[in-house]
Amino acid sequence: MGAWESAAAPSGPVGDPAPVPSADLHVHASMRAEEAGAVAEALRRLHHQGLQRLWVYAHVVALDAADYQDRLARLPVPALRHYNGPGVDDSVEAATRFLASVSDGPEIDVVPQVDDLHGAVRERLDDVLCAGVVAVKIVHDLDLVDQEQAVLESDHAGLLGRLADDGVPAIVHLDLRRSEAWVRRVLADLPRLRLTIAHLGYSRSRMGPMLDEFQNVVGDIANLALHIEAKPDSYRAFLDRYAGRIVFGSDAFLGNLSAVEGHGRAVAGLGLSDHARNALLHSDWYPEDGR
Repeated sequence: MGAWESAAAPSGPVGDPAPVPSADLHVHASMRAEEAGAVAEALRRLHHQGLQRLWVYAHVVALDAADYQDRLARLPVPALRHYNGPGVDDSVEAATRFLASVSDGPEIDVVPQVDDLHGAVRERLDDVLCAGVVAVKIVHDLDLVDQEQAVLESDHAGLLGRLADDGVPAIVHLDLRRSEAWVRRVLADLPRLRLTIAHLGYSRSRMGPMLDEFQNVVGDIANLALHIEAKPDSYRAFLDRYAGRIVFGSDAFLGNLSAVEGHGRAVAGLGLSDHARNALLHSDWYPEDGR
């Protein structure tokens, strides 16, 4: 088995497209406090429609309000830019408290997310990792993180080395058009690292060779629904070719989970082979340690 294991598809007609996946491994914790009831209900509804597992990314240390608002302003999704100011806390602690209160929902794991590893983040991350996590997300994007490239590359390579040693999978948000050389060096140095490259690295032409060369690497389709729908033929060919190496992710915010179904519909409507469609929509993905 490769870097990730896939459970059997659920019973039912193989060719029956299901817009809700069995697992979404790329959701962000952002929500407003007043949305708690609606979010809990949305999670229950998605669970009843077939969503079994959810990974929710939450900041190790809550971001400064001004910094968070600045980052939201850079997002290509205007509808998500109101998740700032009082009433928004997407830290690990806040996400864990809220999600523990949700009943009759999917199995949910809170995944710590880090970008620059300044003092408070590094110290808190040590505590979070010691408590045990299923994975860690790293934002390696100079457009989103105000940090010198050399410092960011060194810090993130060091963290990935620790995760490889501890057997903890990593999800990295990066642009392969800018950071392919760096991530290749990291993978060459860390053959035990299990790595998901989020958003297919924003470059399928670079992502494909990475998947061919490194069996411990997978990609995800988070925030790519519109691209899939705009270029169905090329995405169909890519997802068919790399069936079993692409993880379902939506890039949804807890406060707006519509992207889960939106990505499900985009995939279901592609006309993928049965194997590729079921691998992406109807499989539950786990690290090799079985968690």
